[in-house]
Amino acid sequence: MTTVLNILLIEDNPGDIRLLQEILREESATKCYITPVMTLTAAIDQLSKCTGDRHNSSHSQFDVILLDLSLPDSQGIASFLNLSDRNYNIPIIVLTGLDDQDLAISAVQQGAQDYLVKGQVDSNLLMRSIRYAICANEPKLPCAKPKSNSNDE
Repeated sequence: MTTVLNILLIEDNPGDIRLLQEILREESATKCYITPVMTLTAAIDQLSKCTGDRHNSSHSQFDVILLDLSLPDSQGIASFLNLSDRNYNIPIIVLTGLDDQDLAISAVQQGAQDYLVKGQVDSNLLMRSIRYAICANEPKLPCAKPKSNSNDE
């Protein structure tokens, strides 16, 4: 049985997008469908379409959000806060080039599921962070039960 994850990747660097797609492909037990967007505005538009512009929706098409903090239309912790304040009910993992421990602690204290630094992430670390974020966001659901792709059985 293959686990299927839908990931919203908010990243403005095409090279980093390709690298993350490759890292996520290395995980053979998980099929990751990645929707990349290059701005926070585009991410909010995408999320609003998925939830019908209803905040607090549990019917989103995304399982997790990977968020860079250096975007053309938003910088730093404000990027995270702008997204988290909208209550899409989707775990957010900060994945950024900023190796700043104070910023990392601040992001996690304010609700980020994790803070990962690009260049220090491999497929095992990223997938573990994604799985933990999903489990932490949905504590009433059995975390060990993956979505199955009926074509892979």
